[in-house]
Amino acid sequence: PQGHGTRVAGAVLYPDATPVAGEVESVAWIQNARVLDANNKLPDSLPPEEYLHEVVAHFHVAPRYTKIFNHSINANVRCPKQRMTSWAAKLDELSHEQEVLFIQSAGNQNRFDIGDQANPGLRAHLDAGRQPPEHQLEASMRVSNPAQSLHALTVGSVSAGVFEDAKTRSFATGEHQPSGFSRAGYGEPWSVVKPEVVEIGGDLVYAKHPPRLVRIHPDVAVELLNSTMHGQPAFAKDGVGTSFTAAKVTHIAAHLQNLFPAASPLLYRALIVQSARWPGWAEAEEDKDKVLRLIGYGLPSLERATTNSETRVTLITPDAEIIPSKQLHLYTIRIPEELRNPALEARIRVDVTLAYTALPRRTRARRTGYLETWLDWESSKLSEPHDEFLARMQNGGASAYKEFPWTLHKRKGLGEAEDTCRNRGTVQKDWAIFDSFNLPEEFAIAVRSHIGWNHLPVAGSARYCLAVSFEVVQGEVPIYSLIESAIQVEAEAQIEIQT
Repeated sequence: PQGHGTRVAGAVLYPDATPVAGEVESVAWIQNARVLDANNKLPDSLPPEEYLHEVVAHFHVAPRYTKIFNHSINANVRCPKQRMTSWAAKLDELSHEQEVLFIQSAGNQNRFDIGDQANPGLRAHLDAGRQPPEHQLEASMRVSNPAQSLHALTVGSVSAGVFEDAKTRSFATGEHQPSGFSRAGYGEPWSVVKPEVVEIGGDLVYAKHPPRLVRIHPDVAVELLNSTMHGQPAFAKDGVGTSFTAAKVTHIAAHLQNLFPAASPLLYRALIVQSARWPGWAEAEEDKDKVLRLIGYGLPSLERATTNSETRVTLITPDAEIIPSKQLHLYTIRIPEELRNPALEARIRVDVTLAYTALPRRTRARRTGYLETWLDWESSKLSEPHDEFLARMQNGGASAYKEFPWTLHKRKGLGEAEDTCRNRGTVQKDWAIFDSFNLPEEFAIAVRSHIGWNHLPVAGSARYCLAVSFEVVQGEVPIYSLIESAIQVEAEAQIEIQT
């Protein structure tokens, strides 16, 4: 009776708490497309591909040209493992052809009871002795269709805190631990990081002793707006779910659209993922595959996604770039000498996020054949000269220079994760932390395109946005002003050459 759509819309407007007094400036104009029936189900007569096409066709036109679509709808079982479904493939197709962003819920385990063999409920996992969050790594808890979509930004859930009394306890055992109901990765069929990010979506509690009853508890639920049509209060703290975490991330996307109204939504997707960080427990966890499967790249930050600071600077492609198959785009950032001074004793974190779309073909079972063109990125190595890096990117070959200590790396097993790598999906993030004196004079990124299902000559292309951040994590260095000065000098030099 509270109204699922009302609650999702409310979480877009008020992601943290409902304002009870004063004037509030809304972040966005929200339009609603009702596709669920009175029981919150998709009608059997309405194929998902059909309603997605019609909704985008209706809203992505003048005068508003809506380009952010919050899609808090999932199947109630895990996504299949063999190939991309028509539902997820439609999200991918529309994302590329219409240049829109779908923010997709990861899905919930809604069965609090025993369930069945194919879809065991939360009580079944507890009865089997699986201690949270280990139950979320079971195959039956994989993200649910269509959350495996490559081009959608998929959002899971973590808890704001914990609850325990004499008889019950929450699934989460600490702040920002995974919510017990939240479905996890990897996204199949290609072991893609899904969900990419998480937000606070509440948690459930369960009985410490049999029978292991599972229920919602207000101490670990989230506050949401209600529909008052059936006598409910205007808002209440009694909801949990990835439907609402997706809406909270949509709130960040709306802020980004206000900042960059003419930009491709690929930029919003890149900056949201770029802003994400792992909480403390995830940094301390040795099994990084486990972390990636449970919470992806972590919790995004409105502040990091939308602003720079004196100790953090983010450089972006101002709009989407189009790259044909079998080509590369090279980006170079000149690093000021002051930043490379050993006397600084500073530690720097570098984040790189590439977000792209390309046209899918659902009939292809291989990852490199599903998209018309697929992309990856690679950075220059420590102290590697610019010319040598460019030659290596154009002609292949090895390099004698040391790699940046990337967390995920370009190939499985080279980074801290054993079962995936950064270039599996269409949002590709990696990060490294090292001493500032190890920064090269020029930090270069190559974005490369590869042939997918389209093998015709001079055919196939992808659209992408790139974000690169430098952040001081130890020491006092005005990195923003240093990088800004270096970029201005470079721009002035280019103007002199042109004239």
